Amino acid sequence: MSHRKNVVAFITPEIAIHESLHTYSGGLGVIGGSMIGAAHRMKFPFVAVSLLYREGYYDQGIALFPDGRREMKIEYISRHYPDILEDTGVTVHVPLAGSMVAAKVWRLPESAFHTSEVLFLDVDIDGNDHLTRLNGMRLYPGLEATDYDHEKNDRRTVAQWIVLGFGAVQALEKLGYEVDTYHLNEGHSLYAAFSLVERAIGNGMTIEDAIQHTKKRVVFTTHTPVQAGNRKYPRDLIEHMLARPKLQRLIDRSVYDGYFDVTAACLTLSGMANAVSRKHRHSSNRMWHWLRDERWLKDDPTRSPAEIKYVTNGSDQSFWQDELYRHAKKPSELREVKRVWKYKLLEFVRSQTGKEWRDDVITLVWARRFAGYKRPKLLVTDLEWFAKRLEEGAIQVIYAGKPHPDDQTMIREWNDLCHLSQRYLNLAVFPGYELDLSKLLKRGADCWLNTPAAPLEASGTSGQSAAMNGAINISTPDGWYLEADPANYFGFGLTEARPDQDVLDGIALPSAIDQRVLPLYYDDKVRWYEMALDAKDEAEDRWSSIRMLGDYEKYVYGPLRSSFVVIDP
Repeated sequence: MSHRKNVVAFITPEIAIHESLHTYSGGLGVIGGSMIGAAHRMKFPFVAVSLLYREGYYDQGIALFPDGRREMKIEYISRHYPDILEDTGVTVHVPLAGSMVAAKVWRLPESAFHTSEVLFLDVDIDGNDHLTRLNGMRLYPGLEATDYDHEKNDRRTVAQWIVLGFGAVQALEKLGYEVDTYHLNEGHSLYAAFSLVERAIGNGMTIEDAIQHTKKRVVFTTHTPVQAGNRKYPRDLIEHMLARPKLQRLIDRSVYDGYFDVTAACLTLSGMANAVSRKHRHSSNRMWHWLRDERWLKDDPTRSPAEIKYVTNGSDQSFWQDELYRHAKKPSELREVKRVWKYKLLEFVRSQTGKEWRDDVITLVWARRFAGYKRPKLLVTDLEWFAKRLEEGAIQVIYAGKPHPDDQTMIREWNDLCHLSQRYLNLAVFPGYELDLSKLLKRGADCWLNTPAAPLEASGTSGQSAAMNGAINISTPDGWYLEADPANYFGFGLTEARPDQDVLDGIALPSAIDQRVLPLYYDDKVRWYEMALDAKDEAEDRWSSIRMLGDYEKYVYGPLRSSFVVIDP
């Protein structure tokens, strides 16, 4: 039964629940799924609100060429969800660019996938014009590279965010939720706070009082550790899309150096804010310290931003971890479970590629969103070393992950690795990196590779769920790994950025594999599985979504309810 009083409303642009719901693209969605899974098990009063995307992110396949080349293929497929979702009978209406946009509200019940309740806003309905319906087709709407139009793409993006924010507040009210706290998951959810200010003004408050009233109800989580990753838009675009004269002051106070700054707006409309790891808190407070500059505050003290705390991300153990791993309490038991799942993974490799891999060879997996800072090709920096280790049968390597459809650099890197896999028996590159494939890879891998350029990874979670499934992490010192026990993973590389960082990390990774990983795996299996068990136990204890949601209540939601009596984690 859903909770309707004292609710935390989690507003998020994407949410990973099940592979049949194409409403996610990567880590941001996985964190949302982890939150609603934990909330369900803790019986925590929680409801999530997101958008329903008829085509989702995109489907990744393989294009075969006459010369034998294999390259990534992008496909968009229209999907229908009524068999999964319940019709609430509620439609919300959001003014957008001078027109009225309708959004039907669907409900994912708690019983469907053992999560808290989720509401989805759907603009692909009769009555909306063709452009509005197109705006709701894709998660993170992009255009083909041949006709890419940044202004058009920005309009689509801002339109989605306005529908998400204003529509979420209206949907929750119409469905009878008594929301205690609105949780904005990244800047995409900003306009929920705008909606709350607008409602307070409508109830007779001055805009200054409305802003302070809103701050007492809003928390904000930032996931982006670099200034360039936080979206800014021309003022006139926001004024045109929002088309709300009463909120002009909100637009004005969110304009810095000529641009409407989404993350800055979130920070100045929130009573509490958090980063997603301890390291990320320090970098975020450095990044946004300028918001406390006197030149911004002297004419408008309501611009004062929330101090950024931190809650380190966690992974949903119930979702990601196979039950056999959960019950493995001894190194010998863990080794036997890994043998079972590694056999399944190698069978998958054979069925997809025709390659016969050996179960006594260490299997390394790099699988996540393909993004530049994550450096998928770091392992092949020294191609001579890489080829030699593959050819002598010392390692087996799997790659999987999706680049953004407009990121031509990362698409080329994916294709480069795919071409390389055609040359080497012990290398495989898989398209279609979705939730089920991610589970299989984590359960069958011996090692999970994490190669971001520090300090650009805010937190990361794939290594947490991999450790829950008996895989030992090989990682740069970044994100949540800086809070983990260094004895439970193989660390390598630099902690801070420098011009030759990629070169030095590209040397350090093969060295770590040769000097530490391979000798332990091949010469001391007892110690290997002791280490894997220690990492699993740590992940279950410290890196679960249950711990994460508990920390949100202790450090974020609770202090907001307690008149800003803040406990610093």
